[in-house]
Amino acid sequence: MELPFDLATLQPLLDSALNWADNNILSWRVAFQVLLLAAAYLAARLIGRRLAPLVQRRVESLHRAARVRPLLRVLARLLVPLIFLALLWLVTGLLRQLTWPSFSYLLEIALSLATAWVVIRASASLIRNPVMSKTIAVIVWTIAALSITELLDPTVALLDSLAVTLGELRISALLVIEGVISLAVLLWGALALSAFLERHIKGWSDLTPSVQVLLGKLLKIALLTVAFLIALHGVGI
Repeated sequence: MELPFDLATLQPLLDSALNWADNNILSWRVAFQVLLLAAAYLAARLIGRRLAPLVQRRVESLHRAARVRPLLRVLARLLVPLIFLALLWLVTGLLRQLTWPSFSYLLEIALSLATAWVVIRASASLIRNPVMSKTIAVIVWTIAALSITELLDPTVALLDSLAVTLGELRISALLVIEGVISLAVLLWGALALSAFLERHIKGWSDLTPSVQVLLGKLLKIALLTVAFLIALHGVGI
């Protein structure tokens, strides 16, 4: 059976991964950093477990701060990552002061990843749909993680090399992923816009309820169709 891609394209990425593992993973310095990471995470979990009820009660008691309460709730949900980030910052700073750069390489990467996750998760929490919020956070953080670890370009090249050709159309794994992401975002935007327009239409007193419902449904179908066509056009179909 002929594969839709050339296995030789995987060889440079595999060689690079093996060389990186040999230089950065298979050493006692990395084992030391992994132990520090594990200790910091366990400490953050223990501290967060004790502080979470106190923070939650404090947030709910702020009756005069109703506008900032959603933000405070987000911070309460991110309590463990925030504590973990603070501990990593302290440990990494201490190692830098001791001028032990070889002992903080992995910790600095973890610090960047943790910072990106906290910022992205806090920003995505502004989206009311919890499923869409988590999905966007995971996608954006994955891209950020690949960029931080300098694996974004090799990953993009690998996904683009995994392709099949159907006539004049070349379909790669990268194209499929881009299409799925763009379609999901456009559909979510179309649904959000249609919900807003439906609420606005219900305020038109000169229309009967049945006409309002019909007009709202037609707008939703039209917006979803446009979103689907835009997503297809974006991937070259």
